[in-house]
Amino acid sequence: LLGVPGLYYATTHGPVDLFCLDSSVPGIFGDVAKEQWDWLDDALARSHNQWKIVTLHHPPYSSGRHGSTPGADEVLEPILRRHHVDLVLAGHDHHYERTHPVHGITYVVSGGGCKTTRVGRSSFTAVADATLNFLHVVVRGDRLLATAIRPDGRMVDRFELRAREGR
Repeated sequence: LLGVPGLYYATTHGPVDLFCLDSSVPGIFGDVAKEQWDWLDDALARSHNQWKIVTLHHPPYSSGRHGSTPGADEVLEPILRRHHVDLVLAGHDHHYERTHPVHGITYVVSGGGCKTTRVGRSSFTAVADATLNFLHVVVRGDRLLATAIRPDGRMVDRFELRAREGR
C-alpha cells in the first residue's frame, strides 16, 4: 500500500484534515461499504481543523466519459454536507472539471495525468477542459488557493475558497 495506513484513512497537514476514501469497492455507495461511511461520519465529526478535504477515485460529480458516480448523492453527499466539507478531489475521468459549489462543497475531477477523454458540461460545471493537468493546492490562513496546470505550465483553472466561519 505504499505507506498508506489503510484502505481509507485521515491525515492532518497543518490546518487541513484530509480524508482519503476507497471508492474502488463494487457497490461502493450501497450497503457493502457501510463500515467506511460510518468511519467517515465519525472522523469528520471529530475534525475541528479549519479545512476538511475528502479524496476518492470515483467522482460524485463529473461530466466526463464515466459521469457522476451513481449513489454518491444519496450516500456520500449527506455526510459531507452534515460536516461542512470544503473540497472533494477525485479522478477516474481523464479530464479537469470543477463544479460550482454544490450545497457549499466544491468538487474537482483532476484525472488528466496520463491521457485525456472528452468532457461535456452539466448544470453543476464551473470549468471543464479535456487536457492533461495536475492540481496544485496551497492553504494560507483562511484561504485555499488551487490551480490546475497543464504540463507546459499554462493554467487551466484557478479558484479560491474561504474558510467557513466557526471553525
